[in-house]
Amino acid sequence: MYTAMKKTIILVLLIGAVCSVKAQNKCNALYGKWNFTRWQMDHFLLDTEDSAATIKYYLQEYKNANNGTSMSAADSVKLVNETSKDFARVRTKGFISFTFNKDKTFSWKGSVKDPNEQFSGTYSCNEKTIILNAKKGNDSHQIILQIISLDKNRITIEFPSDDSSDPKNNRMSFKKV
Repeated sequence: MYTAMKKTIILVLLIGAVCSVKAQNKCNALYGKWNFTRWQMDHFLLDTEDSAATIKYYLQEYKNANNGTSMSAADSVKLVNETSKDFARVRTKGFISFTFNKDKTFSWKGSVKDPNEQFSGTYSCNEKTIILNAKKGNDSHQIILQIISLDKNRITIEFPSDDSSDPKNNRMSFKKV
């Protein structure tokens, strides 16, 4: 009985160690500078790497909202022009970028409301979340980001909803530069 309990304890410790190594490897993949590529939430899409997908998305949303009726040619042209301006602005001014450092510090530039907003602080990570302990001037706050997907060059994270009026499924993707 003692041997069986000892084997069980060793197995539990081994599983815990493997999970810890897996989480650490995921966190190590965060190191570096990341630039915004895609923002998707309920009824919204902006993909800077695939402008055609963004336009198709809005055309389909219009069709769904209007009982299958297609958008007029004039409105389609207006949509393409407005989307092109959005892409140009994001590409020239940037939108959101951040850098995660090996010493567990980070710097962040840009927000949905202000592309010049900047803050920094420390972060921690596990297999499913990134916790930012941010400081901007005398203010400090914590932001918990859910990791949707992560590989060595791309990450998709879900941002928390601040209140009931915020859209759900607020996901952004970033590419390592």
